[in-house]
Parts: sequence; structure tokens; C-alpha cells
Amino acid sequence: MLTGRTGLIIWLNHVKYAKALKKFGIVHYVSKKMGYAVLYCDSDQAQYVINRLEKQKFIKKVELSYLNELKTDYAGSNKELKKTEELIY
Repeated sequence: MLTGRTGLIIWLNHVKYAKALKKFGIVHYVSKKMGYAVLYCDSDQAQYVINRLEKQKFIKKVELSYLNELKTDYAGSNKELKKTEELIY
């Protein structure tokens, strides 16, 4: 059975510790320049993973991703766009 995933943004003290994040979930992206990593884990275990990550010495801060809160239903958005264009012109 498929479970939902939650994205976590993890700010690292140094990027060399990004490999250690593999035991907490799936590492999707690591930014060497900005010093953060994106990690995906199961939604039901997200709070447990956040608590464990915050205890690690090499992590500055852990944030939840806002991807689940974004509107992804685009039905009718093209009609709304045309109406606003007609009002402008």
C-alpha cells in the first residue's frame, strides 16, 4: 500500500554530512552552494524523523516543505486567465 510522502528541507553545517541523511529517508537534492538538502519520508513518520534530525550535531534547522499546501488543481485556470486578459485590454 502506498503512503503519502512529506518533504523536509534540512539546513546543514557542512554539505559533507549529506550522506548521513540516507538513513532517515530518501535524499532528493543537495545544494552545495546553499548548504541544504531535501529529504522525503513517510507522512506518518515525519514528526519522528524531524525530532531525530534536530538532535544531530551537523544540522542547523529542519523545515517542512510547503509542497503539500500548494494548489495543484489547474482546471478552469485558463478560462480565468482569459477573463482577466479581456478586462485588461
